[in-house]
Amino acid sequence: PVFETTTKKNKVPLGIENIKTLTKDLNIPWFAIGGIKSNNISYLKRNGFKKVALVSELMNSEDPKEDAMMILKKSCLMKIRVNGEEKKIELDQENALLSTALHHMGYKPNTIVVELNNLI
Repeated sequence: PVFETTTKKNKVPLGIENIKTLTKDLNIPWFAIGGIKSNNISYLKRNGFKKVALVSELMNSEDPKEDAMMILKKSCLMKIRVNGEEKKIELDQENALLSTALHHMGYKPNTIVVELNNLI
């Protein structure tokens, strides 16, 4: 597991750095699993993790389908062009709106032109 988890009680968490070391030369898709929660997905993505598996959070949910859809919506990586420069931004719980994400990147609303899917 990446983090401590109740579903893998007898396993010691490897942590992000160990998993990055173990997977750096893998040429096949792999998933981070173990203690993955909706609130740590963006942290994992910032550390190069591309695929994650949530188990207990969805299994313990009253509406796992709805929660899974919300998690996917809240963790969306977008490529945009800001003032002619390509940027990658992640829309997550902190940056749910494009304007908030741009503000966190230091852009002022009246000084930017944003292009998304070739639309300005």
